[in-house]
Amino acid sequence: MMRQAAATIVVVDDDNDVRDSLRILLESFGYSVRTHGNGADCLGDPHLSDAGCAILDVNLPGMSGLEIAADMSRRGLDLPVILITGGGKAKLGRSLPPGVLGVLEKPFTEDLLLSLIRLALA
Repeated sequence: MMRQAAATIVVVDDDNDVRDSLRILLESFGYSVRTHGNGADCLGDPHLSDAGCAILDVNLPGMSGLEIAADMSRRGLDLPVILITGGGKAKLGRSLPPGVLGVLEKPFTEDLLLSLIRLALA
């Protein structure tokens, strides 16, 4: 399914600075961005199914990014997910929830993030 260039991207991170910097970066490339500080707020977003993709921090208080992605999949949301982590990819194990396109380790480059977003929206 082809998604429009001005797609909405959902960012979930408990760090305000990370959320703000990702929002500013993505908006500078023409994306609409909705941010959440935790999984419950994200999953309670009434417009979640309208988003083009989600960027989820793996290490969140309460539900982890992996649990959010798995819950979205169980709900039948066809939402591509990019996971971000400061804890290293090795800790994630081999099985990722359906819909996860990639895992980026902080700090990651803008180019790498944008290439995964383009893949998610294609």
